[in-house]
Amino acid sequence: MSVSLVGVLSLFLVVVTCAPTPVWPLAWNATFIKISGKPDAGPITFGKFYFDISKQAARFDFYEHYPNVDNEQGITCQIFMTATQQFFVDPKKKLCTLAHDGLGVITPSFVDGADYLGSTYLRDVRAERFRVPIPGDPIDYYVRAVDGIPMRTTNQQEDPGATDYVDVLLGPQEAKTLRIPVSCLNPLPRGVGPSCG
Repeated sequence: MSVSLVGVLSLFLVVVTCAPTPVWPLAWNATFIKISGKPDAGPITFGKFYFDISKQAARFDFYEHYPNVDNEQGITCQIFMTATQQFFVDPKKKLCTLAHDGLGVITPSFVDGADYLGSTYLRDVRAERFRVPIPGDPIDYYVRAVDGIPMRTTNQQEDPGATDYVDVLLGPQEAKTLRIPVSCLNPLPRGVGPSCG
């Protein structure tokens, strides 16, 4: 009896220790595709995401159309995040709104403590799925099984759907890419200026 108990405990320890751990890269960029969870949502939204925790900064660029061969991107709105603030920017009108004061860039540790939900396939690629325990509003985080590259995060309740990350590039981001525009030095109050999303 003690041999079978040892065998069962050994098997349990192997299963527990084999579960992967999620990682949010310290510095990366990706093309993102926002997929709505609403049945009448219309076309997908896509853009570019930049993140570098060493610079305490992140940026989202939302495109109105695919970039053309001249790299004209048609950016309709941008979100800039610093250590403690988030700004919405209309780059064409050069307007900026302070969207959140006291809420800054996400930290890579937000995935710490995520529950492993198992393997699945996403866009025909094997992925590991995790549930990030954000109180009252958990999100699911998918990474490529072979190397842990981010593939998808589900959106929060006020924005049902998901954000897929494609064309992921790991590494430090240029400071000029993450620098907030001059218009954000004197931003408009929330509700008056541009709003993204």
